[in-house]
Amino acid sequence: MKLLENLKNNLDSEKSYNNYIVRINKLVETVNKPIEYIVDHPKEVYPIIKEKYPNINTRKNMITP
Repeated sequence: MKLLENLKNNLDSEKSYNNYIVRINKLVETVNKPIEYIVDHPKEVYPIIKEKYPNINTRKNMITP
């Protein structure tokens, strides 16, 4: 997957990459759509993310990747 490949190539730390992967997988699980869909349809998926993570700081951490 090109998105994950780009992420890996642009992060300095393996630990950061692994943390991002965990968050991406959690988003995929929460929205029940592939990450490409989530990235391409923010207006549709953000309300789902907002409902799951009402705390703004948690939400920001989850969508950072």
